[in-house]
Amino acid sequence: MGIKPLTTMPFKRSEMPQISILRGERKGFPFPPTQTEKILDLFRRLEWVNNYMLNHICFRYSGRLHDLKKKGYVFARRHDGGSEWSWKLCFDPNKKDQTHGQIELGI
Repeated sequence: MGIKPLTTMPFKRSEMPQISILRGERKGFPFPPTQTEKILDLFRRLEWVNNYMLNHICFRYSGRLHDLKKKGYVFARRHDGGSEWSWKLCFDPNKKDQTHGQIELGI
């Protein structure tokens, strides 16, 4: 009674759900969230996120932050001492009620 290998895809390629990486919209949700989605969710839940929190998601979090910056997200960064750094999500391009004026960092 061994496990038989999957010889065909469980759904046709044309039926594969469209995945929006940044919004987390997944119709059918056949795959787990990406590292970028997990990081963005963390920023939306917390005001400041430090490098230790980001390391729990992925070791190369700087690459994921760079991907988000290319998509239009804006981050503030502060040095908390020693090897600890924190980031704050200042602008989310998916939210319509934000202004492009000065951003209060709360430092």
